Amino acid sequence: MSSQCPFDDGSGIAPHPMPPQLETPIQQLPIPQPPTHLFGLLGNIPEMDPSFPARSFWRLNQLYGPIVKLSLKTPTILLSSQEFVNEVCDESRFEKYPGSLLVEVRPLLGDGLFTAFPDEKAWGIAHRTLMPVFGPMGVRKMFDGMLDIACQMVLRWDRLGPDHEIECSDDLTRLVADVLIESGKRGSRPSLLNKFYLKDERIRQENVRKMHDLADQILAERKAHPKPDANDLLNTMIYAVDSVTGEKLTDEMIRYNMCTFLVAGHETTSSTLSFTYYNLLNNPEKLHKAQQEVDEVLGDSIMTVDHIPKFKYIDACLKETLRLSSPINGISVKPKQDTTLGGGRYTVSREDFISVNMKGLHHDVKVWGEDHDEFKPERMFDDKFNALPPNSWKPFGNGARGCIGRGFAWQEMLMNVALVLQRFQIEKADPNYKLELKSTLTIKPWNWRMKVRRRPGKALMTGIPGGIPSEVAQKSKATSENAQDSTGSEAKAAKFTIFFGGNADTCEGMAQDLQSRAQAHGLEGEIQALDSATENLPTDRPIVIITSSYEGKPPDNAKKFVSWLETKSDVSLLKDVKYAVFGVGNSDWVDTYHRIPRVVDEGLKRLGAQRLCDTGFSNVKEDLIGPWEEFLDPLIESLRKAVGASGDVLTKELAVDIQTSKDPKIPPRDESAFGTVLVNRELASNEIGPAKKHMEIRLPALEGAEHYTAGDYLVVTPRNPKIVVERVISHFDLKEDQNISFKNSKKFFLPTTPISVKEFLFTAVELSTPITKKQVETVVASAKQEQKSKIEILRDAEVYQGLLKRRYSILDILDEYDVDIPLSTYVDMLQPLAARQYSISSSALYPDNNPGNEEHADILSITYDVLEQPALSGNGTFYGVASTYLASRRPGDRIACATRSTNVNFRLPKDPETPVIMIAAGTGIAPMRAFIQERAAIAEAGARKLGPAILFFGCRHADKDFIYKDELSKWESEGIVEVKPAFSKMSDKPVYVQDVIWENREKARTMFQAGGKIFLCGSASKLGKSAADICKKIYREGKNCSEEEAAEWLDRQKEDRYVSDVFVHEESLPDGLATFHVCSIMGIIGLFHLMYFDRLRNIEIYIDELANSGHLEATLFIAVSTISRMQVRGWSVLLAATVIDVASAKFALTGVFTGVDAKTGYRPPRREIEDLAGDVKQFSLYVQAVNAMMKTDERELTSYFQIGGIHGLPYISWDGVNPSRSNQGSKNTGYCTHGNTLFGTWHRPYMAIFEQIMAQKAQAIAKTYTSDKAAWQTAADKLRSPFWDWAAPPVHFPAVLKAQTVQITTPTGVKSVSNPLYSYKFLNNPEINNWFPSDYLGTQKRTLRYPNQATNTSNDDFDDRAVAEDPTTSGVWNVFSKTSNFNEMSTSSTGGYTFEGPHSTIHIIIGGGGHFSPPDYAAFDPLFYLHHGNVDRQIAMWQAIYPNSYLTPANTTSGTWTITVGDVLDENTALTPFTQGDGRTPWTSKAARQIKTFGYSYPDVPDWLFTNPRALAANVTARVNKLYNADGSLGPFGTKIKGRAAPASDTLSWSIAAKVANSILDEPFSVKLTVGDVRVGRLSVLIASTTENLEASTFGEFELSAALKDVDVTDVDAVVTKLKGSVKYTVVKADGTTVDGAKAELSVSSQVVTPAKDVTEFPVFGERKEHPGIFTN
Repeated sequence: MSSQCPFDDGSGIAPHPMPPQLETPIQQLPIPQPPTHLFGLLGNIPEMDPSFPARSFWRLNQLYGPIVKLSLKTPTILLSSQEFVNEVCDESRFEKYPGSLLVEVRPLLGDGLFTAFPDEKAWGIAHRTLMPVFGPMGVRKMFDGMLDIACQMVLRWDRLGPDHEIECSDDLTRLVADVLIESGKRGSRPSLLNKFYLKDERIRQENVRKMHDLADQILAERKAHPKPDANDLLNTMIYAVDSVTGEKLTDEMIRYNMCTFLVAGHETTSSTLSFTYYNLLNNPEKLHKAQQEVDEVLGDSIMTVDHIPKFKYIDACLKETLRLSSPINGISVKPKQDTTLGGGRYTVSREDFISVNMKGLHHDVKVWGEDHDEFKPERMFDDKFNALPPNSWKPFGNGARGCIGRGFAWQEMLMNVALVLQRFQIEKADPNYKLELKSTLTIKPWNWRMKVRRRPGKALMTGIPGGIPSEVAQKSKATSENAQDSTGSEAKAAKFTIFFGGNADTCEGMAQDLQSRAQAHGLEGEIQALDSATENLPTDRPIVIITSSYEGKPPDNAKKFVSWLETKSDVSLLKDVKYAVFGVGNSDWVDTYHRIPRVVDEGLKRLGAQRLCDTGFSNVKEDLIGPWEEFLDPLIESLRKAVGASGDVLTKELAVDIQTSKDPKIPPRDESAFGTVLVNRELASNEIGPAKKHMEIRLPALEGAEHYTAGDYLVVTPRNPKIVVERVISHFDLKEDQNISFKNSKKFFLPTTPISVKEFLFTAVELSTPITKKQVETVVASAKQEQKSKIEILRDAEVYQGLLKRRYSILDILDEYDVDIPLSTYVDMLQPLAARQYSISSSALYPDNNPGNEEHADILSITYDVLEQPALSGNGTFYGVASTYLASRRPGDRIACATRSTNVNFRLPKDPETPVIMIAAGTGIAPMRAFIQERAAIAEAGARKLGPAILFFGCRHADKDFIYKDELSKWESEGIVEVKPAFSKMSDKPVYVQDVIWENREKARTMFQAGGKIFLCGSASKLGKSAADICKKIYREGKNCSEEEAAEWLDRQKEDRYVSDVFVHEESLPDGLATFHVCSIMGIIGLFHLMYFDRLRNIEIYIDELANSGHLEATLFIAVSTISRMQVRGWSVLLAATVIDVASAKFALTGVFTGVDAKTGYRPPRREIEDLAGDVKQFSLYVQAVNAMMKTDERELTSYFQIGGIHGLPYISWDGVNPSRSNQGSKNTGYCTHGNTLFGTWHRPYMAIFEQIMAQKAQAIAKTYTSDKAAWQTAADKLRSPFWDWAAPPVHFPAVLKAQTVQITTPTGVKSVSNPLYSYKFLNNPEINNWFPSDYLGTQKRTLRYPNQATNTSNDDFDDRAVAEDPTTSGVWNVFSKTSNFNEMSTSSTGGYTFEGPHSTIHIIIGGGGHFSPPDYAAFDPLFYLHHGNVDRQIAMWQAIYPNSYLTPANTTSGTWTITVGDVLDENTALTPFTQGDGRTPWTSKAARQIKTFGYSYPDVPDWLFTNPRALAANVTARVNKLYNADGSLGPFGTKIKGRAAPASDTLSWSIAAKVANSILDEPFSVKLTVGDVRVGRLSVLIASTTENLEASTFGEFELSAALKDVDVTDVDAVVTKLKGSVKYTVVKADGTTVDGAKAELSVSSQVVTPAKDVTEFPVFGERKEHPGIFTN
């Protein structure tokens, strides 16, 4: 990040040359020291917090700098920087000396390694004896034992389950902790005072005795029962001999060192691991990197000692944790003789006790930078770690007295983290937990708990020595899950999960509201925090995510999930997840408004998840609930559809129970969550704006609570204004002595046990939020009949907008219109009372904010506006809920509150000499006052130099609202800050902050050039914008650059040097550019005119408007391609040639290329219809576009009617494409190619032309939306025609295809419209009356399926039954697995498995004798395009698997409008009537071979991702197997063991081949085949015989595995016996009528089958062996 001043000239030359350096004598300086107490008798002991001495050291470091002298029990010098620490780590000058804390622990640890004095002999003996045990080889030998213990821990965690809260404590460690806590307190108290704590000392001594007794028992047990082969620490202590003295450790020395190791293990390793997990969960992106490393290094393997050094990132995480959160608070040394520090500047005596402040060392800004408070493991990578200045990182102590067990601890911690991350996803037990610290001998997290959830795919014994192999575990798990799914599907059918992310109760309240409402619709919602969805998104049920943003960052309980989502790139990772997202935001934070909800929504979509409905958003500043309620209806409908909920909607109304009581119930409250008001004074009256007040609060005394930091927030839970509560009580005729409770609701804020009515209204619900549309509807519906007429008008959109602008609440409506509704209805509409957030305006470092240095007793202040003004609704006065509540508090009152850290870099620089520029207006001065107060505290300490600071402060009037004027004046006189006020209402010419900044720009420039940091707090739409503008203006002045360059510079500074905490009002955006509508040749003339005037960039506008417009597109193509090769002056000649082309060019079929990524090759996919229906935007556009096609005049070339007529009737030329003179085609047919080898390739451009016209209309419709324009445009760009997969189990007929109306979002709102997928209504223009025959179908006004000829309606329920009875799954899979020749795959006019066969069956069983069955009418039914979309998809998948097989020449036995029976068809045969983009060249099978040619893809064919054809083939094969043969029943699969295919026996596959003459009937028919009672298939014939193809036949083949389940298929005789006499067939018409006497030819064959190795392959089918004699035919 550049810190260069924006105004230097860039030359790099210093403006003032430095003078020559002269050698000068070193000046001796006094060491800074705080004032002593009680005339020096108490020294600096009152400065110390006896319960947490280290925290006192941290505070003194902040105030007095890196070296401080303290008068404690012994003279103490506190060091807090690398410069000083590096000196005292010189063991030739300094030696370890136990400090007062360690001395107090000596009763427990004696002269053990940790607490021995330098001259004690026992330390040397123990150190030399035990050193080999903790050396590299010794630690390596301990690996197996350590692994066993660690595995026991993870298995225990696993056994306790994902809801168990983990904390590392038991009776023994608590006993240790009790000793250490009391010892720590004794070490911080004067010796005299310790004599008054006799009871505490007796307890401590008793605990010490218990510990010693335990150690002695362990030692005695080992000596009584020796284990000479045990390679453990205890044996070493008992038997090892010191190499120097020849002595062994005495029993007392063993006891002391046993306790030492217990303390060291408890106090360091466990604390470090706890801090590590906390840091990882607070920085999810680091957690994911660590977990990724574990997956790469360890996978599912069992850990070995060789894995340990490979955990590089975990190693860095542990190092960074020990830097950021070291459990060791310091190192204690003494000089060996009188000496100096700081290069001779400070004198120290050999009697001085020197304490290293570990936090100060590890946060030294000169070593670690300004981001020293951030968790960045990357700074600990080997190269960076080794380059650190010496002795910068000292968590294990120093030199010979450093931690002897460092190697042991490091291996243990690496192992623990790796095992936990291998197996679990970890999460905070309390998502809102903020780090609290507890001090004993060391520092540890307090009240820190986490949960673990086994990761998907991890078996119980994964990674555990002796566990089952991972592959076997995976299969076992999959089998178990499948069994659970099959047995429990019914129970799961109506379930869904709601994940919420939020620091307040708003999102959780919405989750509970949804849960409650969904319950009434037969849906059961489970609520979880969003982090619990990490790597754990359900696929067996839909999910709803409700989340907010906090300054553009995730809520505390969503950080981990968002980070995980952002790190994933597999576009199919979440393909089975169905989701909806609702975002909560505040437009005051304009730059980050709704950022996280959008990140979540787009991330899920990017990874393949299926959106159930449009994403919803609300603005808490304007209308939180309205958009939420509008979102709920389509959401619940989508959820019902997704879970298959059916039946009537349940209605269980909220029940209210009101009881009169002499004892109104007030629920007990947690006093630890309440602060005490000390001061609440007025700073400014409301004479010239809102009144402003200053409140001081003593925070609750919580053990472990951290001090707040300047820049943090105070979160306050308010109470509703008394006057509003009284209005509610009055309106509903309630009494203050009544208690209230509720039933039939899962809303957390509605009490189920009685509570005082007043207390409920004061504390539980929002009473003043603006009324929503839904609430208006509820009020009108719930009002008494005689009241409805006067409030019906409220439903009017304009009237409602007026209510919203004037912020009418529900209560305002009830009162103003005198409307009565039930209390239960009123309460059910209310939302939970939300907490409010205020910037803290004080510093915890300032002495007045912690008088007497009391334990955990911070005082803070807030500065707030009091919102009290005439209500916009006209109903009396509007009272801001929180500000009114705060303003009414008196000293001594208690308020519910808690501090919250800022999520941005809104912190004073660690180096107080860094210049600070502050910009604020009104109460935005709050954090600036905290900063200035902190600087005043540092200045008062007198040890550290302050850099310059300036405050630009906007007020209205110097005498009326210049808040903190006297205080600021005092600080200014002391040199703490320079104040530059701006008064906007002092004179006729207002002066604003930006004016004052401009006047002082030279000073600001100098400060910024010196590395200064800018802080801003105020309204972003005013102060934020004006401050940014003035900074850019100053930059431009200095750099002489453009506005764009200045904006780019400011954006760079915003990362760390221009930090804002602002609230803004969202500006209205300007309207977009006017669109061009070009519909004549003048568009081309305009194009050349633009080119003539060299305005080439405008061509794109015309190209966009003319795209997909048929003839004009062909003309434009010729014009642009030709003019690029000619001079502009020749344009008139070219134009003439182009105009001629207009008359002769055909419709240009180009495909659709909007949304295509040219770099990656990504093409928007055609989506399965049920998936598309869940996407509100795309489905809405699709429905409107197809409806628009259907409403287009039937004489228009691109109307729905004309496109449908290409396929069959009305047997006329389309776009002037007629049979050639040499080929007269066939009579009474359309252009469709059923029954020949062009079947698949012809339908590809046919589908594309429908898609092109549909997409063109969708683009035009998208431009008419006035809100969320970009999202609608994106939806249109990526819209392609959907398909219906009628073969994938569970086979069913989608509900959206038989609904006569659908609800969509139109440009004017949500509407119910005619469903174009249900039926097409013929417009019946006069010219076409004679185009259809006079048969039943030809005389209908709309398309029908399974027609009821009595009512001329469709029998919709037949379709569900038909697809259930005639599943086509096996037929489709057999084409993929058994047919590798393109010609055979594409047509049923030859033998074998073919896609045309099941395709024809779908036409018959879904049409049921209606329009969809015969090819002549089929394309008028809108289902046709979904059906053939699926056929095209199947062929595209087949092509990906067999890329080298394609169309070969063959004679056709069926004709079309342009093809005669007997013609030879090949890849160059014209696919009439389709013309390529030039308007002249016909499409051919060769040209249409690849789907990318037309600009679309399928989810199953990610050809743009796989450049290797083999990889693509394997991917698609696996997809086919998963979709159509998941259980392997159609073709067997082997299993893999350690990467090799397990041997599997070959088997036999049996099939029946059928052949039927097309001449049996002159209408579509089927041959239904059964074996006994088992239906094995249906051979369907669509093409009737003509005089030209009397000999034509249709072929089909059907697999018999389902019919032979009870027979050994390898026993040929048994199978033949089974089939003889049991195979039957029936010929039926499309409407189900049986045709007697019709004949078909049948034959049976078998093939040897070799199982596939895995799902990326198909089984290998051997030569076919016929079995004659089964049928007589």
